[in-house]
Amino acid sequence: MIVETIVTGPLEENCFVVADEKARAGFVIDPGWNPERIQLVLNRHGIEDVTILLTHGHFDHISAAAKLREMTGAKVYMSPEDEFLLKSVGGDTAMMMGMGGIKPFIVDGPIHEGDEFTAGEITLKAMATPGHTPGGVSFYDGKGRVYAGDCLFQGSVGRVDFPRSNGPDLLRSIIEVLYKLPDETIVHSGHGPDTTIGREKKTNPFTNHPELLIGGTGSFL
Repeated sequence: MIVETIVTGPLEENCFVVADEKARAGFVIDPGWNPERIQLVLNRHGIEDVTILLTHGHFDHISAAAKLREMTGAKVYMSPEDEFLLKSVGGDTAMMMGMGGIKPFIVDGPIHEGDEFTAGEITLKAMATPGHTPGGVSFYDGKGRVYAGDCLFQGSVGRVDFPRSNGPDLLRSIIEVLYKLPDETIVHSGHGPDTTIGREKKTNPFTNHPELLIGGTGSFL
């Protein structure tokens, strides 16, 4: 199995290529920027059948999706609860961050709790993890890896000071969904380094002291 991280855009967002090399099939999770770089990684591994999965709708995670779809023929999937964020692509905030010039797009299909996406011998199961956004989704491969978007980071959690973010929902998503996975599960986050479920259960200040999140604006991402 191929798992490769591509750090994209000025906000240093983590895009993941997850693929079955034998089947020449795989996923691109959160193509935030730099579609040509992502395409080079797919070409290097010989991946021809591509599906694009979005953990949530913030522009730094989705701005390359339409162009990569055009380049690869992939279909793009996202939770319908985050479709209101599609207009953020190429918007004022994106422009200020150096990510302008992109037109909003329409996704090809929805992601709901429990949906499974398969490429070769890889199956990713969607787990609803709202809070950072109302339609936040994590993808669990059932074999020790979860792609958590901006829900959970090494030593931190997603921001909840955005419109329609929700601190209590984020804590429930982490504690009642992600923390139910085995401790050794690798967490591939939307920004920053990987971590593990066990490490965050022991050391994450926001889940060990929920008042930090509920009483304030959350973390830094």
